[in-house]
Amino acid sequence: MVFSKNKNTTKADLERILLFGIEEKDKDLLKTVIDTYAAAQDVSQKCTSKFHALHYKNEKGHIFYIGHDDKSSLKINGKLAEYVTGDIKIGTPEGRKYVRNSTGVDGAIEVLYSEGGRIKSRRRMFHAAPDEVAYERGAIKEGEDVTPEVLGFKDNGSGFTRQLFAISATGRDPRMYVITVSGKTGDIRVMHNYEIVHSTVADEIPDKYAIFLNPKGRLYNKRTKGIGSSIDHDNKEFYSIAKAYSDRIF
Repeated sequence: MVFSKNKNTTKADLERILLFGIEEKDKDLLKTVIDTYAAAQDVSQKCTSKFHALHYKNEKGHIFYIGHDDKSSLKINGKLAEYVTGDIKIGTPEGRKYVRNSTGVDGAIEVLYSEGGRIKSRRRMFHAAPDEVAYERGAIKEGEDVTPEVLGFKDNGSGFTRQLFAISATGRDPRMYVITVSGKTGDIRVMHNYEIVHSTVADEIPDKYAIFLNPKGRLYNKRTKGIGSSIDHDNKEFYSIAKAYSDRIF
């Protein structure tokens, strides 16, 4: 690596990755993903609270999904779904309260970016067997079992059953974004098109997105309005990406 990845990844890091790494063009979708990440941060703080063991023994973590394409091969079970009454948007205090009150409720929370981030339902289940999707996407060979490490997860004690199903769902619906919060560690992960695109476990972020982490003083130099001195100029691919980002910033 050219530089150490920031271990305190932030919402601003995610926004840069969406804008410049993925080049997300849909502003409504981008805003809803960012708002959902902010709601996930509330849940994460609850998971990592010093009172967590006493008050949140039934914490199951959270899964959110945004931008599901009904025409994709991903099927989402709604038999047990609980639909939200009223116009509750995830970027509002009312929406974030709804998310906090969903602690311990199994299944994913459905967020509609086309309706300003309205929370439509919860307790949704993805039909995306990790081994099947991994084989379809070429991550494993026939007969093999997919492991968290194959898909980029680092073992930090958070458990990966939910994360494997979440990332597998984006393998079946590459347009969709899924955000997970670990009930054990509070780690937040953002997944899209069968990749971890952002994570509070910073070493999980692929290098092509990690270059957009907190770039001040590394990716670009604010004073000189040029590329930071720590960038490896001999790495032509990396340097060209860094220069393009620097040019767009200034």
